Formats: sequence, structure tokens, C-alpha cells
Amino acid sequence: MGESYKILGGIGYILSLIPFINFIGGILAGIGWLGLGKKTGDGVFKATGVLMIISSILGLGLLIAVFSTMGAMPTVGSPEEIMGILAGLTVTLIIIGCVAAVIGIVMFILQVVSFFRAGKKFNNGAFKAAGWLSIVFVLLAIIGVVILIVAVFSIAGGAPEEQLGLSLIGSIGMIVLGLVLGVIVNILAAVGFFTLKVEVAPLPPATYPYYQPPPPPPPSYQFLH
Repeated sequence: MGESYKILGGIGYILSLIPFINFIGGILAGIGWLGLGKKTGDGVFKATGVLMIISSILGLGLLIAVFSTMGAMPTVGSPEEIMGILAGLTVTLIIIGCVAAVIGIVMFILQVVSFFRAGKKFNNGAFKAAGWLSIVFVLLAIIGVVILIVAVFSIAGGAPEEQLGLSLIGSIGMIVLGLVLGVIVNILAAVGFFTLKVEVAPLPPATYPYYQPPPPPPPSYQFLH
């Protein structure tokens, strides 16, 4: 693969920012991590790449399933057939969504570990920054979800409108800030791949056992009779 995994990884993270093309970007970024893992023999990088490829393929398959089902809707006549198609689509979405969610969580954790690992191993500041911002992104997402849940329960409990407005504004603000951080993380990851300098230690020279010639045969003595 040579050094092409660096270009593929960088381009992949850039394409991940574009809707509908982000699945292809995820596959390319996964190939980048997989190539880096093969280059350095690092199992964490390899696992990150494999899971990124799998999660991107699942997401692409989910998108294709939705569009193909929606495209078949105009050809359906009776309401029973429509309900059957929607029920089948719902089951498919739930199954693929659950599998993709589990793989996505594991992949995200491995990606953060890979950011720090690559940043330390190759002294790459972009990967280090991407790792720290990924952690901040998770914290903001958790805070945003908590604020949103509190707002929902406040609505059910009849809280004042001012409190509900502040909760919703805070939740939306956390979500927007998290999205901005996600964009920055992808950009830093792309920069990390483009500026990556991998130095693989050369193999030690082959050593051969010291050849020691056999000892000379003992002198033969002839006795005169």
C-alpha cells in the first residue's frame, strides 16, 4: 500500500463532513487506519479501521434500504400493502440501527484511543488535539442530553415557560457546539494523516554463527618393531 493510506485517511475524514458522502469518507478513513496498522503492526489501528469500514457500510446499507422502500411506495395500491412495507422497513431499521449503534460506540472509543496512540507514537499534534476534542465532544453531548431530558420532565411537571425556554436554548447550544467540535475533530484527523511521519525501525542485520574450523586430526605415531 506504500504511503497511500495517509492520503486515503485524510481524504476520508474530509469527505466525512459531507452529507450522504460521509459513508464513503468513513470507508476511506477506515482504510487509512487499517493501512497504518499494517505498516506499524499495531492492532488497535487495525481494529479501528475495520470497525470504521463496517459501520460505514451498515450506514450506507441503511440509507439504500430507506430510499429503495420509499421509491417502491408509489407502486403500492392498498393500505394493507403500505402498512406491510412500513412494518418491514421499521424492523429492518431497528435491527440495523441497533447493530450500527453498538459497532459505532466501540468504533468511536477505539478511534479516540487511536488518536492518542498515534499522537504519542508519531509525535503528531493534530491527532493529540483530535483525541482531546473527541472527549470534550462526548461530554457536551452528555450534558446536552441531560438538559433535554430535564426540559421534557419540566414540561410534564408544568414548569414556567421561562425555565423551559432556557433549558431548550441550553440543549440546542450544546448540540450546536458539539457539531462544531465534531467538524474540528475531523479536520484535525485529516491533518494528522496528511502530516503523518511513520518511521519503522529497520530489521536487525542477520547474524550467522561463528564458523570454527574443526581441530586438526591428532598426529599418528608409527612404532617400529
